[in-house]
Amino acid sequence: MLAALGLSDPEASCGALSGGERRRVALARLLIDSPDLLLLDEPTNHLDVETIAWLEDLLAERKTALLLVTHDRYVLDKVCDRIVELDHGRLRAYEGGYVEYLEQRAARLEQERRSESARCNLLRRETAWMRRGAPARSTKARARIQRYESLVDAAPPMPDSELLFKIPSGPRLGTRVVHLQGVSLSYGERSIIKDLELELLPGARLGVMGPNGAGKTTFLKLCTQALQPDAGSVRVGETVRFASIDQERTDLDPQATVVQEVVGEGTGVRVGERLQRVESFLDGFLFPGERKHTLVKDLSGGERNRVLLAKLLLQGGNVLILDEPTNDLDLMTLRALEEALVAFAGSVIVVSHDRSFLDRVANHVLYLDGRGTQRVDTGMASAVIERVALARQEARQAERAEQRARGGGGSRRSGSGKGGGGTPGADARTSTPGLGMSHASAPDAASRSPRRRISNWERDELAKLPAQLEQAEAALTALEERLAAPALYTGPEAERRQVQAEHTTAQGRVAELYQRWEQLEALDG
Repeated sequence: MLAALGLSDPEASCGALSGGERRRVALARLLIDSPDLLLLDEPTNHLDVETIAWLEDLLAERKTALLLVTHDRYVLDKVCDRIVELDHGRLRAYEGGYVEYLEQRAARLEQERRSESARCNLLRRETAWMRRGAPARSTKARARIQRYESLVDAAPPMPDSELLFKIPSGPRLGTRVVHLQGVSLSYGERSIIKDLELELLPGARLGVMGPNGAGKTTFLKLCTQALQPDAGSVRVGETVRFASIDQERTDLDPQATVVQEVVGEGTGVRVGERLQRVESFLDGFLFPGERKHTLVKDLSGGERNRVLLAKLLLQGGNVLILDEPTNDLDLMTLRALEEALVAFAGSVIVVSHDRSFLDRVANHVLYLDGRGTQRVDTGMASAVIERVALARQEARQAERAEQRARGGGGSRRSGSGKGGGGTPGADARTSTPGLGMSHASAPDAASRSPRRRISNWERDELAKLPAQLEQAEAALTALEERLAAPALYTGPEAERRQVQAEHTTAQGRVAELYQRWEQLEALDG
């Protein structure tokens, strides 16, 4: 349990742990106790993507009743079978996961819109009748007046203000942004990054993922040249101007008010080329009235993040460096940030454990495994995690097969061990440097079974495989192009999820064909 939650030292003192590590200890204690009812408030904060996936599976498999507060949309969709929304002091229940919640909520809002339109039309007619001087003597007239008053009282509450903002593109960005060539970095004996080749181009949005402590924040420091590599070089374009949000939120002064934190002693702000009064600017970030003069230390986590987003707009950068920007964000602010980043004209490097956020924002993904190995992928962050898990599973299978082969070989034969060399799949992982694809192929199952000759029908199958692979890879490429198109992430959620599912299926098909090809090639050889 502790290892699965990323707590490697069971004897460590809780007093010496970070806030995130203490949260994991509390979560482990809850899960081990096996209570009748689990109450979890934002349990995925400070967890890496692999731990979140493990927690999802655990909660989905357990029969324990669960009351969960979270803004992680993947968790909502996989774990929950009922979602309750707090709306203007009223609880509204929706059956199903997050996708069903969106569909049912949209249907409810459309029905409310039609009902409100009918009420307004009737109210206009009744108001005109009242202005003509409605007689109140007859019973019928009094009933009509009461109906008019009921129509007025039935007005729905004012809708919540929506957070909508656009990040200015900043100065013109040249053709060179950030280029890492052969970059390696170690802390003592531990290799963090090894021989990394990566070039960030204008308009690219790079998502960075990996286990806690894998070196994601270190990678950001390398990109901004705040940290120098042990080997290799980092080149930053002359026109690059960084704007950033750090993971620890150290840019905020807890004793300052919201206004002071954003503009100091000034009264106006410049957003891009436009001057604006600070009051109206902060209204757009949902700080109405006196809330603008609240001390930062008295703000909620989500409000502090909105202050950081407001400050981000004023930095005027053309390359954004964001370290865990989604922590403590509510869904409305999260969606607004996604829309702003997709529309941003510059480049973005964002570290996040929120797979849904990266699926929508990032068009390239860098995965750091914490052991000095990294892979760069196009497409969806969730698909990258699946490929990493598959590669690890295949590596474990290959290791077990090799152990069995060594043990079995000793009992069947002695002497030279002829035929032990050249085993296919000894290291099936290869990577393409730069913002490209990394591939992992399954270990060759045929090499683990007794050698036999290829049959005629298998030789026919082998002859057809190149054409099948070409067709499957073309379909995969087409889906990756759709996933890289910004228009997909501004359209319906259901369409995006369908493309993601098709992409995952296509990846599995390509991997399956390559595995079969290797098996048949081994027999034919």
